[in-house]
Amino acid sequence: MESRMECLLFSHERRHEPIPLKHNAKTIIGRGRATQIENQECSDRQVELKADFEKQEVHLRQLGSNPCTIAGKRLEQDEEYTLGPGGTFCLLFDDYCYHVHFSAKQDDDTEMESSKKRLKLDDDDGTAVETSGPILKFFHKRSRRRDDDDGGTQTGVTSKIEAVRGLPHEKDEWRVHDGSLLVFMKNGLRSSNKIAAFDLDGTLIETKSGKVFATGPNDWKLKFDNVKAKLKSLEEAGYKIVVFSNQRGLKNKALESDFRAKLTEITKKIEAPLQLFASMSGIKYRKPCMGMWDYLVEKCNEHSIDVGSSFFVGDAAGRPQGWAPGKKKDFSCSDRTFAINIGLEFFTPEEYFLGQKKAPFNLSSFDPRRVLTDATQQLDPPSAKIVLEKQELVILVGYPGSGKSTFAKRHFVSNGYVTASRDVLKTWQKCVQVATDALKQGKSVVIDNTSPDVESRARYISVAKKAGVEIRCFLFDLTIDQARHNNAFRELKGGPEAKSIKDQVLFTYRSKFKKPEIGEGFSEVVLVKFIGEFETEKDRELYSKFLC
Repeated sequence: MESRMECLLFSHERRHEPIPLKHNAKTIIGRGRATQIENQECSDRQVELKADFEKQEVHLRQLGSNPCTIAGKRLEQDEEYTLGPGGTFCLLFDDYCYHVHFSAKQDDDTEMESSKKRLKLDDDDGTAVETSGPILKFFHKRSRRRDDDDGGTQTGVTSKIEAVRGLPHEKDEWRVHDGSLLVFMKNGLRSSNKIAAFDLDGTLIETKSGKVFATGPNDWKLKFDNVKAKLKSLEEAGYKIVVFSNQRGLKNKALESDFRAKLTEITKKIEAPLQLFASMSGIKYRKPCMGMWDYLVEKCNEHSIDVGSSFFVGDAAGRPQGWAPGKKKDFSCSDRTFAINIGLEFFTPEEYFLGQKKAPFNLSSFDPRRVLTDATQQLDPPSAKIVLEKQELVILVGYPGSGKSTFAKRHFVSNGYVTASRDVLKTWQKCVQVATDALKQGKSVVIDNTSPDVESRARYISVAKKAGVEIRCFLFDLTIDQARHNNAFRELKGGPEAKSIKDQVLFTYRSKFKKPEIGEGFSEVVLVKFIGEFETEKDRELYSKFLC
């Protein structure tokens, strides 16, 4: 029986046509003409897809060496996953997002003759095949520019998904969650499966004074003339308007009161009901961490959110100096990485409200999505042994959060080494005494401190020389950006090691750091590369998110 059902994949912003899948036939997509992807990290045989029209499922198998991502999970090579209608996957890491759509008939407004639409794809044996047939409109794409009523231009997001909405909220409501998250719901707000999300400062509003920071609760104005019209049209289209804002200053009660009054005035000006999440303290709810979004999903929306039909707009986009004439460098890229973490399509304010072309940007020098696939050999030189059979003293060197304590417990303590750590003993004098006593007893010792400079290492080298034992150094090879990420991960994960490390501590280590040399008295200096070893898959997924 011939089925009229079609399964279509709708691509990232550069795609102009959907990709049709045949019933019970294998289709391989990746870098190439079909997707218009040129990124060399994406294999030309990245994933294999097989659609089942009767079950309305698409079976996906990972082929490329770099993973695709589904619901935040990275697939290993040959790992399989089944997607249903509306299912979403990212072809390479968290990039190039596709959405699966089944339809029994052609859309009325699709005015394309099937004979004019032919798309070449690789089948499972690598040969080219031609497909033709009715092509549906995009399931999720950026709309073309069009003139607004006020004479401007707009760039928006359209979706074939119907909006599913709840009943209107009956009053203005404020609440504080977990002592660190301020939540506001405007009278008339309705839950929806489609979210239009925005940053606040620098995106929806800016200061009247022209200063970077507001001089008071009344120092604000709408950033663009069409903000009100755009938000109103989104609300009418069934979107729930949500604001995610980092507001660390709200730890001060007076400032929190001013902020509440300010937001009340902003909502009056906008005339569209919205929901606000403001991170007041800590890391969990601070962008780019996903705490505010998770709280929205779990506690503050009646319907499951379709990420593929939702989007986020923010000014912390990682744009470099001069991204447009006279424009300064963005202060961070936390809005963009917040969107990447969730899987939301991202726009800068100028792109969304003014229809400007995509601006260049830079992410952090440390990309957690790739680090776990970069290092395959942990030690340099590879011939180095971690544990020696003879008595010795080992000094670990590295940033807080570089993995020294975990490495020490796993390899040295488990083999009978005595640990001397200032985290436990509090002073270096006590660490020296513990090391001295252990060496006298014929035991090996590992010094688990940061030990950034020659002076801090010399204390223990002197002890080892007096005992006549070999001295080795293990240097943990991390940048300060990865150290910040590791400490954020440890704090978010919780547990006994979940302590907040201030950036100043990391900067102090960096300023004092002198690379360990054999001439200090070491028989060997071993470089330790970071290789993620996690207790659970949930931990691995958290580590792969942008956290700083």
